[in-house]
Amino acid sequence: MNFDSTGALLDLTSVSFQGALFFPVNVQYTIGMKWLIGFGVIIIGFLMVLKSEWLYQNVGRVEWAERHLGTEGGSRLFYKLLGIAAILLTFFAWTDILGGTLRAIFSPLSGVK
Repeated sequence: MNFDSTGALLDLTSVSFQGALFFPVNVQYTIGMKWLIGFGVIIIGFLMVLKSEWLYQNVGRVEWAERHLGTEGGSRLFYKLLGIAAILLTFFAWTDILGGTLRAIFSPLSGVK
C-alpha cells in the first residue's frame, strides 16, 4: 500500500492529465477505463474493416476517397483504412507510443518541451 505524506492512501489506479492542445480541462479516468475504451475502439475498427460494404451501403460514398483512392471502390478502401488506423492508434495509445510521438511532432509548434 502506498501512502502520501499525510498518511492518506494513494489511489494509483487513476490518472489525471491536463489536455494541452484541444481540451483545456482536467480529465480523470482509471487505467481500466483506458483498456475498456481501447477494446471498444478496436472492435469498431475491426468491424469497419470487416463490414466495409455495409458501411458503404448505409453511410454512402466518400467523394474524396472515390477521386483519390481509386476509380470504383475508393470509399470501401477508405473505410478499411480508417478501421486499420483506429486499431493502430489504439495500440499506440496503450503502449504510450502515441503521446511521445505527438509531443515530438507538436512541441516545436507550441514551444513546449
